[in-house]
Amino acid sequence: MITSGISINHAAKIIKQEKAEISSIFVLLDRKEKQENYLDIIINSQDKKKCKINSIITIDDFISYLLEEKKLKKYAYKLIEYRKKLAIIRSNR
Repeated sequence: MITSGISINHAAKIIKQEKAEISSIFVLLDRKEKQENYLDIIINSQDKKKCKINSIITIDDFISYLLEEKKLKKYAYKLIEYRKKLAIIRSNR
């Protein structure tokens, strides 16, 4: 799941220490809290790279699934409300 990217940056540092190169980032669930499908990977102050994010599903996909399933529909509304609150917080920045 994509959050602030802290865990991705932590993993990137470990990968860099092993002399490997990052070409893309794969995540299970993209909450789409970032405007872009790219994330700046910061290894250290001199080493910054923009990497493409590939997700298996997005929060929109997940909400659509929940809305289709009668027993799970109530959870979809909670996620929709969360996204509305997040949009308000972002617009106030």
